[in-house]
Amino acid sequence: MHVHPSPIRRLRSRIPAVLLTLVGGVLFSACTVTTPRPATLTPVAGRPADLAADPVSTRMSDREALLRAEAVRWAGTPHRLGGTDGRGIDCSALVQTIYSHSFRTAVPRTTEHQVRIGTPVSPNALEPGDLVFFKPDRRTRHVGIYLSDGEFLHASKSQGVSISNIAEPYWQQRYWTTRRVLPEATPDTRAEAEPPSSPETPKNRRNGW
Repeated sequence: MHVHPSPIRRLRSRIPAVLLTLVGGVLFSACTVTTPRPATLTPVAGRPADLAADPVSTRMSDREALLRAEAVRWAGTPHRLGGTDGRGIDCSALVQTIYSHSFRTAVPRTTEHQVRIGTPVSPNALEPGDLVFFKPDRRTRHVGIYLSDGEFLHASKSQGVSISNIAEPYWQQRYWTTRRVLPEATPDTRAEAEPPSSPETPKNRRNGW
């Protein structure tokens, strides 16, 4: 008794093998995860010309000015795990992007690798641009960029890109370590000539990474 091949088998016999290979490749690639490309960065309005020409300046005041400008540029950007642009960004991607944009310095993508670069720094000797690390819980690691007077810029899970203060109890209890990646900064002689001002008391913010 002769058995007729099924319509599917007859169709497959007429499709060239190379076409089947291409179709299979498309189906397979649809399952892969593509890392999003970082957004194209635009200059910050009002950024001083001398800072734009010398983004790796070692003066503390210059570095802080660049970082404060970045804080304004990214303010309110929501936290998104794996995000790398204005639609959403995570803490380590924010560090990587700002270091590349403001300091022309490449750093690893993840917090796990960022904590291994540079040199350890005492919490009492922090400078603008230092990386501050925290342990929000037993498994999570968080990173931000130190500004001044205890403040640091980071991508907060609850507030998006914002500024917090290490002196706040939440961050004090979760502080882990600090790493210095940039060359050691030099104090601004103009600032030294002025009488020191008393630091402001940190505002009472809703804490949380």
